[in-house]
Amino acid sequence: MNDSLWSFITQSTAASGGVEIGVLVLLLLLSVFSWCIILMKGVDLLGVRRKNERFLKILSQAPDFGTVAAASSTIEDSTLARVFRAAMAALEQRAAAGEHAAVSDPRKIPLTPPANAAEAVTLSMQHASTNEIQRLEKGLGYLATTGSVSPFIGLFGTVWGIMATFHSLGMATTTSLAVVAPGISSALIATAAGLAVAIPAVVAFNLFQTRLDILNEQMQQFIERTDALIRASGYARSAERAAVPAPQAPPAPQVPQAPPAPPAKNLASSTVQSGGA
Repeated sequence: MNDSLWSFITQSTAASGGVEIGVLVLLLLLSVFSWCIILMKGVDLLGVRRKNERFLKILSQAPDFGTVAAASSTIEDSTLARVFRAAMAALEQRAAAGEHAAVSDPRKIPLTPPANAAEAVTLSMQHASTNEIQRLEKGLGYLATTGSVSPFIGLFGTVWGIMATFHSLGMATTTSLAVVAPGISSALIATAAGLAVAIPAVVAFNLFQTRLDILNEQMQQFIERTDALIRASGYARSAERAAVPAPQAPPAPQVPQAPPAPPAKNLASSTVQSGGA
């Protein structure tokens, strides 16, 4: 069966024209690149899954953040470990930066995390999560494009081959099925090749995209859990109190003073004035 199938493919390809051969070569190249990406991406996602499981095991057994940070330093390709390291970096940056005074001029706003420590850590984890998803999505666009374009490329080769077959048939003096069948058969090989390239690419793209969605949801749940632990520890509230200056006591109210007494009249002068009168 395999020998007959291979002989059929080789005979049909040998009967194809130049355009059809070019289409088949292009589809072969697309297939090779697609399978390379499928294998590399499959190994990559499988490794990420296993290393995330190792990190979650470390997280479940560790007593505090420092133990998790020390133990997770050996897990480089774990997406959860990278998100956690981003949170630790933000916490250490907050601890080293100290207070952040408010500014009135918008041109003097510093390019540092906001005063809210919990918000700064959450943003750092969100950015790390987005970077990890973007890193793992590399190559999926090629699979989607290959799965969408390959059938049309094969259809183009088929249409061109059928056109060439009917053109040759019109130029021939005698017509029979034996004359038409080889040309149409070789033309349909292009469509079959296009489908053979597109189907694995589409299936792999859907599988990888589903796995990435699950991984993204896992990271979002980890971010929410870490944020809840930071808030429950009181670190965020203490950092916010340290960042906000202590309110100054209002000035003491001034007691109104009594108006000065009027000057006393000179009794002697008033007596002289009254006697002279």
